Amino acid sequence: MEKMESTEEWEALLSSSSNGDELTMKLIRNGLAKGFKSQKAAGDAGLYSRFLPYHFTESVSNDSFSSLPWQIFANSVAGNSPLQNEAWAFLMDNEDFFLPVPMNPAQCTALEIALWSLIRVDDQRLFELCHSKSGIRLLSIIFDFDSHPDWLREDVMFNIAERILKSNFPNVLVNVASKIGPKSIYFLIDCMSHKIKLKETATGFYVILDVLSCVGRQFASVLEECFTKEISSAGLDHINHFSEIVMLGVDLLYRDYVSYDTTISLKNDDSSSLGDMEFETSQPSSSISEIIHLLAVLDKRIPKKTLVEKTYASSMELQELYNAVVGVKRECVRFIAFICSKFSTAPDLVRHFNGVALIISQANYDDWNPYIREISVLCTRLLLQNNIENQKIIGGLTPITTTHSDALEEAGFTSYINDKGKVVLQPKTAKNSH
Repeated sequence: MEKMESTEEWEALLSSSSNGDELTMKLIRNGLAKGFKSQKAAGDAGLYSRFLPYHFTESVSNDSFSSLPWQIFANSVAGNSPLQNEAWAFLMDNEDFFLPVPMNPAQCTALEIALWSLIRVDDQRLFELCHSKSGIRLLSIIFDFDSHPDWLREDVMFNIAERILKSNFPNVLVNVASKIGPKSIYFLIDCMSHKIKLKETATGFYVILDVLSCVGRQFASVLEECFTKEISSAGLDHINHFSEIVMLGVDLLYRDYVSYDTTISLKNDDSSSLGDMEFETSQPSSSISEIIHLLAVLDKRIPKKTLVEKTYASSMELQELYNAVVGVKRECVRFIAFICSKFSTAPDLVRHFNGVALIISQANYDDWNPYIREISVLCTRLLLQNNIENQKIIGGLTPITTTHSDALEEAGFTSYINDKGKVVLQPKTAKNSH
């Protein structure tokens, strides 16, 4: 195909495509790939004023599943295209046209490529993408991994995510993903663990805290619902993803940030490393609150698994639920331990959110959460170190009763708490005479 660089040629070609003929549409797509002059001529011929609005509208399109209009759009803004400003206005400011939601992965990929071409080096467009109603809608479309989990995504998605996360407003993307669902949130945290280089930066730290805060809140809510109505396969799938997000998020903190000194300060400066920043108490507050709440729900709803009694599950559904949250309680305690080891104000926040006694109560063996006892002991030490108020809470705790054990019953023993607050183990007959 020869280069078409005249407006007249493009007007004729665009006019002949009104019936959506596949061959003509491919000629347009390939023609736009020829470069700057072809793109400009197509724009002058009405690519954005007539052609694309017509073919993007499902009611007049011969095939709403065709990816050709989307590929034409992507090619029209590729490289140093002179149509980028017009294309951006077409997406963001067009009151007469509403971009349809992609119907298949090919359409979505073309939209992603076009969007990346438009924001790759333009900070103003990036700002508008993250702060306008139209921009948030676009982000909600391309970052929706929950509606179409089987769609394959191109590496350009990582580029878009990295561009936004490294900007001054990474929380926008976290908020968008959290409103969509756990698979979309998981994509972000997975990006950070493999593709996106945010380690040892304030941005990466804040993103992880934001993710854990959002997930903690949603995770606790979904768990509570599981005990009020039948557990659905979709609900169980969400819980599995929430569990993975919590464990991966906490692991990222330890992998990328644990090496810093205890006295760490943070400020909102993307170029600085954690060790150089001033810390504001409000930053980890939400994540601490939500993770403590999640831990409380898990502690209430998920029984400990011990060598004596392997499980308390009364149904296969509950057994699947318990398996889905294996290790989450441990990671919640591990997160609190990390925050307390880094920030001197964190133990006070844990106390404020009623987490001190909760952390101490995790210092038991639990096969669902290997090493939770040891991590809880470490976390308790961090909570009490040079903190008189937390020490008072510990001093005021008294044992209430012992837990039932079938193994002790079968062996003819029982346990109780004596007047001095000590646990006593003795034969049943001796207890009765006592």
